[in-house]
Amino acid sequence: MKGLMQDQHRERILAQMSRDRQRQVQEQQDIARAREAKKRISSELRARIEQNQKEEAEREERRIEGLKKRRERREEIQAQKDKEIQDTITRREEVRRQNNQARVQSWTERLNEQDAQQAAMAKQHQQAKLHRQEHFRELERQGQQRKDLRLAVTEQQQAIYRSQIFA
Repeated sequence: MKGLMQDQHRERILAQMSRDRQRQVQEQQDIARAREAKKRISSELRARIEQNQKEEAEREERRIEGLKKRRERREEIQAQKDKEIQDTITRREEVRRQNNQARVQSWTERLNEQDAQQAAMAKQHQQAKLHRQEHFRELERQGQQRKDLRLAVTEQQQAIYRSQIFA
């Protein structure tokens, strides 16, 4: 009986040792699983953090690109407005220049016309003056001829009287 008790005691001890080993193996497996789970969680967290950082960087890059495009668009619009203003100023200056040229041309034509009229009037006056002078010269010449003729007639008559008196 003593042997049986010893066998039972040994079996209990062996069973206890077996349970202790299984518990130790189980604890080591639990620790290993916990480590793996921690590693996996850490890896997932790192991946999530990296993904979040990447997404944040992409969002920031898109935001900066959007700001850049809006700034470029504003600059294009401003450049277009500046060009339109400059074109308007240039057109106004051209219209003003053309209007000035038209005014100058109109004044020049008017002055030329006045000069031509004055020249024509001066020529008319000159011709009228020359015509009058010629007319009066002709009248003087005719008057002189009549006078000369009268003188000649008078002299002739006197000569006739003298010849009658002395004859």
